[in-house]
Amino acid sequence: MPYEYRGPHPGITEPQVKLADGRMVSSWSNEWWVECYEREEERIRLNLPRPAIVRHTTVTQHPRFCVVTLGTKDAAYGAERGAKRQSRSEDQGRINRNGAHTLSREQQLAIHILGAQGECAAVRLMGIDGWRATVDAKKTAPDIQPDWQVRTRAKHSYDLLVRADDLDDHRFIHVTGIGPDFRIHGWMFGRDAKQEQWLTDRGGRGAPCYWVPTENLIRLQPHPKWNLDATSSRNASSSGTTIEETK
Repeated sequence: MPYEYRGPHPGITEPQVKLADGRMVSSWSNEWWVECYEREEERIRLNLPRPAIVRHTTVTQHPRFCVVTLGTKDAAYGAERGAKRQSRSEDQGRINRNGAHTLSREQQLAIHILGAQGECAAVRLMGIDGWRATVDAKKTAPDIQPDWQVRTRAKHSYDLLVRADDLDDHRFIHVTGIGPDFRIHGWMFGRDAKQEQWLTDRGGRGAPCYWVPTENLIRLQPHPKWNLDATSSRNASSSGTTIEETK
């Protein structure tokens, strides 16, 4: 069944956006997505240039991590992709692994949205334009070409999660937070993450995973277009390009 917005998700702060009629709504709501699509269809029909984004995605560099704050359109895109992943999962009768099938529909949806927005944050930091978030990709397919996997966790205190069956030659990016603000701590190859000292069954789900502490990760450097030096903690605005949307 198609996803329908059912109000705020417990414990998750939803970005607010203004509709054409002046009303403030959640950027995860159907009203906002419909208006975005209508504007884009009208722009294409009239062959108009893409309008500038009012609120751009920004990057702030800290000594131990980078903070990516998604702009309204990037946040909405991630939410829309996450909702489509949830809808596709339901349509195909797939059971989410690692205990997620025991969660409510709303909780599973929140996990999908969190993951998609975390991917958007990593893409922005890396300066990749024209990226498309997948909806029904194979497990071995990278989130970001050529071999990047993005693992997003809600709490900043959480470690990087790597599973035993994850590909050894893929690079795993550790992202934490709840949209629109995400911390990107760093990355590690799958083979390097699979150390006995980090293997544990947290939560008692019967599926031990590797939990890599953030201090062991390799720093993911911001793309040069952000104009941040190695010690900068200031904000920088993107050039206004947007992640490519897919239908």
